Amino acid sequence: ALPDNQKESGKQSIISSLYPQAVALEASCDSQMEQILAELQGLLSASGGDTSLVGKIRSAYNSEKSLKKAYYLNQI
Repeated sequence: ALPDNQKESGKQSIISSLYPQAVALEASCDSQMEQILAELQGLLSASGGDTSLVGKIRSAYNSEKSLKKAYYLNQI
């Protein structure tokens, strides 16, 4: 419940304080996704499956992540 003249600086303060945590969470998610994709790659290779699926999933993940990031940054 900040006065109008303090809302922008309040937002910036909150963003600045939480940004490192958001970056760390993103890196953790990216790492987990890469582990899953590596496991999937191995399973597909071992069974003679189509490993191009891994690249398609990675591309979809990165695209969706970029869209969501842009959306939430635009909300600020």
